[in-house]
Amino acid sequence: MNASTKPIENVMLYLNTKVNCSKTTLYRNAKTHKVTCTWNISPIVLNEYSIMKTKTVAHQATGGHSSDHGDSLITIRINDIQYNPELYRSTDNSLPIVFCGSFNAEPNYTDASIGGIYLPPQTINRVTLIFTDLIDDSYAGVDDDLDWVIGLCFIPYDRSFSLTEN
Repeated sequence: MNASTKPIENVMLYLNTKVNCSKTTLYRNAKTHKVTCTWNISPIVLNEYSIMKTKTVAHQATGGHSSDHGDSLITIRINDIQYNPELYRSTDNSLPIVFCGSFNAEPNYTDASIGGIYLPPQTINRVTLIFTDLIDDSYAGVDDDLDWVIGLCFIPYDRSFSLTEN
């Protein structure tokens, strides 16, 4: 690396639903469900195109449903960020999915070595996550007794490296 080259550094963001989180809930199917969680965060400035990858998803159940959520298929979508829709596709035409999996596969929640959501340059001040445990309803929510910690990594796209690789 020469003296004029600056290393590109990743930004790691952990979102905890029990800390500085604004939660929206609604009453559905005789249960109260968390539908969205929003965090106002210190600015993440992306001066380059970047890839956002989910590094970790962890949950904690504290109430009456803590024993019966093991087989649920959980989907977490993200809002309040700009992304490249040409490089993200979904058959449900909804917000981008940052995680989809079962609680039974918790040790293997993510494979951050592949995929990701491609982001144009922007400043991110707020992140909203939408949770669902129904495969046919993007906004169904999850049991209100579940809390989450989700780790997102923002990786700047090194254009000079990519040019030499192609």
